[in-house]
Formats: sequence, C-alpha cells, structure tokens
Amino acid sequence: MRHYVLASAALGALAVWGSENLFWSAPPEGISPAGLALTWAAYAVCAAAALSAVLATGIQGWRAAFLGGAVLGWLVEGVVVGTIYAGFPFQLVWTPLAWHALVTGLLVIGGGRAAAHWPAPRRRAAWAALGLGAGLWAAYWPLEREEMPGLAVTAGYLVGVGLVVPAAHLALDRIGTLRAPSRRVLLIAPGLVTVTWLLQVALAPTPAHVALPVLLAIAWWTMRRLGADPPTGLALGGTDRARRHLDFLIAPMVATLVAGLLWALAPQGLPVHVPVALVTCTASVWLFVRLVREARRAQVPGRR
Repeated sequence: MRHYVLASAALGALAVWGSENLFWSAPPEGISPAGLALTWAAYAVCAAAALSAVLATGIQGWRAAFLGGAVLGWLVEGVVVGTIYAGFPFQLVWTPLAWHALVTGLLVIGGGRAAAHWPAPRRRAAWAALGLGAGLWAAYWPLEREEMPGLAVTAGYLVGVGLVVPAAHLALDRIGTLRAPSRRVLLIAPGLVTVTWLLQVALAPTPAHVALPVLLAIAWWTMRRLGADPPTGLALGGTDRARRHLDFLIAPMVATLVAGLLWALAPQGLPVHVPVALVTCTASVWLFVRLVREARRAQVPGRR
C-alpha cells in the first residue's frame, strides 16, 4: 500500500505540472501555494483512481500512460471541475483526451519514464521540442488575459514548479515495479470519486452526466482487453542517474523563453489555440479509437 500511495502522489504531481502549469503557461489570477496544494490533492486522488484501473487491468507501457491519462482527464474535468458538461460534447475530448491523456499522460509521464533510457542527445531534443510546443501554445493566452506576467514569474511557474517533475520520476524509480495492493485499497480512490459524482448528479442532474460513466466503461473494457491476465503489477522502469530526469527542465526553460519572446512580439496574442486543438483532438481521438479497435481484436481467454 505504501508504494501505491507514493506512486499516486508522484503521478498527481506530474499531472498537475502537465495539465495545469504547462496548460496555463503562466500563473492564473488568484493562484496561491494553498491553491496549488489543493489542486495537487485533487489530482492525486484522480491519479490514484486511474492507477487503480491500470493495476487492476494489467495494462502496461504507453497504453497505460495514455489510457490512464484519459481516465484521469475525465475524472478531473467531469468530477473535480465539471467542464465537460459546459462544452458538451466537444469538451469530452478537449481537454481530457487532447491534453490530459495525450500531453500529460503520454508525453510528460510516459515520455518521462521512457526518456530516462534514451541517449542524451535524443532525450534533450525531445524535451526541447516539448518546450517549443508549449511556448507556441502560450502565445494564445494574451487573447484571454489583459496582461501576461514577466519572464521571472513565468520561469518560477514553469521551471520552478517544474522541479517536481524530475523529483516525482525519481520517486517512481525507487518503486521499480508497482504491485497491486488489496482490492479494498484499490477501490478507495474510485469510491471517493464515484460518491462525489453521484452527489453532483443528485444536486444538479443533466443528461450529459451519462457520458462520464459510458466513457470510463469503454476505457476500462479497453484496458482489460489489452492488459495482462492475470495482472502482474505496473513496470515503472527506472534509472540510477538523477541527471537523466533533470534534463526534463529543458522543456520548461525553452517554453519560458519562447513564450516571453512571443508575448513581446505579439502582446495581443495569437489564435494558436485553433490549430493546437485541431491537432491534439484529432491525434488523441485517433489513438483512443485505435486502442479500442486493438482491444476488439485481442484474443484474451476468459475476457470479453
């Protein structure tokens, strides 16, 4: 159980940076250390629920990173903040699949686990590419905000808070292979999320609420069909060289510099959100559908 809690906390920290800091580019108005702590707690619970699904189904590798990120995204956006019902049905994809699953799950979490084993030039180039993409995305925010903060504030938000990313990956390294705790423990986080969702449905019911359990059921079925039978634990990999994870900081450094340059050149902002949404939504839906089709073709005795 100790390793399960540690992994949930580490994954929650990774998800906060990927889905909050990287998404917002600079501190949103009114953010505080206490607010960040509460955000991390909410993400940690949702990450624990997604991790329970991964461990119970035995799914591994990049599929676990992407589908686990999808579960995380639908829980965060469907239970914690409820945005998927405000922009229904577009926001069933943006941001749960297009950002939480694709960017946070596959790139920040899955990519971070894999990149530690890559040659240094390839690893650093990958993080620089992520930083460049994040910096270009940041050019959108002046359209939404009156004024963007200075370089020092942005660096603190992306690079300073970004230190949690290598720290979280190092924590996952210490675990190696995460064995599933008892079923009772695995059900705690999903149970908390389910009770919260049911209360929300009872207080303000809407037909759109049905979408969340349907999507989660599809994700669960896909994960079961593609997972190991019986589940053998989640192989997290790991490295004994901390500096390999520290190379990640290239991404927020590049993002900060590119964002600052674009905010200076185009202080009114650029409508880059349209192509970013088109590309990420298309890619994430394609990937999700591909995995569902792969699950349909999978020959798994005893699983339907």
